[in-house]
Amino acid sequence: MLDANNSQLSFIYGCFPSYVSLYAANLLIRKHKLKPAAIFISTRSVYIKGKKISGISGFHFFLKNFGIRYMFYQWIIAIVLPLIAIVFGKFKKCEGLISFQELAQTYNFQLIYSDDFSNDCRILEFLKKSRAKIFLSLGLDQIIKPKFLEHFETACVNIHPSKLPDFRGVDPIFQFLLSEEPKLGVTLHRIEQGI
Repeated sequence: MLDANNSQLSFIYGCFPSYVSLYAANLLIRKHKLKPAAIFISTRSVYIKGKKISGISGFHFFLKNFGIRYMFYQWIIAIVLPLIAIVFGKFKKCEGLISFQELAQTYNFQLIYSDDFSNDCRILEFLKKSRAKIFLSLGLDQIIKPKFLEHFETACVNIHPSKLPDFRGVDPIFQFLLSEEPKLGVTLHRIEQGI
């Protein structure tokens, strides 16, 4: 679907900012030479049972409800993996990951931050003017609504890091690590109006 030789096939990448989503953006743009029309970054706050989860109280909530193993896992993917990537990149004398902002400046595309892609006027206006035919999401923490979906004539697709229906929902990799399953798959699926 995404072909570097087809300049007519434009896409938009949507994600929650994480090491994994940044790594994927660097692969798509720098390694595979695909230029997005934009990257939409989610700024959505975490709410559980109507309560905003953040800061010290958020740390306490996750620790109490999900345990020390989950907190350790989050620490690994949020701090340790990026540090390893930086150090490994320097020791290997190869070019490391560059930030979403640097990608947008270097490769001349828009970077739009929003807590609600489907209802954000800036995003909807951008989509009206854009010729992007595909929306690709990875690790997105938002439910995409029909008025967003209707702007893409080819497809809206999501990359889910497990073979669905196994480990669906939030943090499928952590769920996999707690399981006794020997293999973890990946699912590429269309985003449609139903959930």
